[in-house]
Amino acid sequence: MDEKQSNYEFTRELEVETTGVDLKLLQYSVGDVGSVVWDAGIVLGKYLDKLQETKDALTGKIIIDIGSGTGVAGLFAAALGAEVILTDLPEVIPLLEKNIEQNKNIIKGAATASVLEWGKLDKNFPIPDLILVSDCIYYDMSVEKLVPTLVELSDANTEILISYEDRVLGNKKELLKNFLQALKKHFTVEIIPRTLHHPDFQSNDINLLKCKKNVIRNDAS
Repeated sequence: MDEKQSNYEFTRELEVETTGVDLKLLQYSVGDVGSVVWDAGIVLGKYLDKLQETKDALTGKIIIDIGSGTGVAGLFAAALGAEVILTDLPEVIPLLEKNIEQNKNIIKGAATASVLEWGKLDKNFPIPDLILVSDCIYYDMSVEKLVPTLVELSDANTEILISYEDRVLGNKKELLKNFLQALKKHFTVEIIPRTLHHPDFQSNDINLLKCKKNVIRNDAS
């Protein structure tokens, strides 16, 4: 079997409970981290679903999804009524566009795909109400650029939701520690308790954080 034949597409279906529809997400059997639906993305998407059902927190909100991969978190938000820009590296955009296209009939808000290379903001993205970051704490070089990118994309009113999985292999624990230290230099960071996660889509090794930019006050002397 050649590489093209072995790298087949398969679909993961996830219910958006608030609206009673199913997201259909294409994945590849072979590829980098952006080609599959990761559990941390599902946990974040289902948290948004639960949040919308109880608080109508997403309708009309402008959202940027960072390192979207298959688009699971961002497409949950779009299906729940948000205006979402799903971003990733150029080679991931075709998969994102496929997933946007095959879910267009269930999207209540809007979804578009756009290239965003961390550390290289060469486009004028809008300042969003919310930034989603799902399972992006994986590679050293990329994580070094993630926090500066979040700083540049946000203002004091922007909320950032981060989901990540605890990993112990290799340098992953040190990588997470360094990321959180860098994050806390610019943002207040709050752990979202698991009692607020979706009851059926949570795990002891998957965490959700809520962040807001630190406000620098120049008080008159």
